[in-house]
Amino acid sequence: METSQGQQQPEASSSAPSASAIKVFLPANASAGPSRASQILASPLPEEQSPSPAELKQAFAGTLAGRHGPDAPLMTKAMRERENAKYGIVKKTYTTVRLRVRFSNGTQLENTFPASATLTPVYNFVRSSLAPAYTSKKFTLYVSPPKRDLGESDPKLKGKTLAELGLIPAAVVNIRWEDSAMNSNTHPAPLSAELLGSAQEVPAPPSFDNPAASSGSSSTSSSTPADGTAKKEPKALPKWLKAGFKK
Repeated sequence: METSQGQQQPEASSSAPSASAIKVFLPANASAGPSRASQILASPLPEEQSPSPAELKQAFAGTLAGRHGPDAPLMTKAMRERENAKYGIVKKTYTTVRLRVRFSNGTQLENTFPASATLTPVYNFVRSSLAPAYTSKKFTLYVSPPKRDLGESDPKLKGKTLAELGLIPAAVVNIRWEDSAMNSNTHPAPLSAELLGSAQEVPAPPSFDNPAASSGSSSTSSSTPADGTAKKEPKALPKWLKAGFKK
């Protein structure tokens, strides 16, 4: 019996996460004091490292026009579109979402998903990352603050994309287990041994120090005379004072 040559294999779902983007981060060091390093995504996406020319133009146009201030006139959607076209403002569009699932002990599981994906691939990814003993455990993902459940079977969220749920371009979601014992901060992350073996430290948050400012101040101080006094140019007398001397 011959098989049909025209039969095609099913294509992979476009909403499937990228395996190469999977990362596991160890809990932050509790002895170092409170830190937000485990709550923020410290490593920006390549396109987020510096503002694009369109973003710079948008910021400059907004400064000149003052259209977003309290005194800005009310505009309809059509009027806003015309204004944006006038200034060449283009709304930035994200095609991917970077999510970190944070477990009760602080361990975080990261992966990248298409912005058009729903919650189903996210839940499937979490289940596939668990150790065999925990794959049947029920859980709910949620974001906080404010606390908002992202229930897999919530009819209000059915069909909504990650972009529509406000998770772009990146977000940290928490996990709550039906088994309350697993919600303790002392319970180890129930991830597979392979993923736990590849765990790494949480990347340090970006530094906001301005070396240019410090170098500028040092150059200014170096130009100051050694005795600490700077020569001052004599100021010109105002006209009204000169007129008083002539009387």
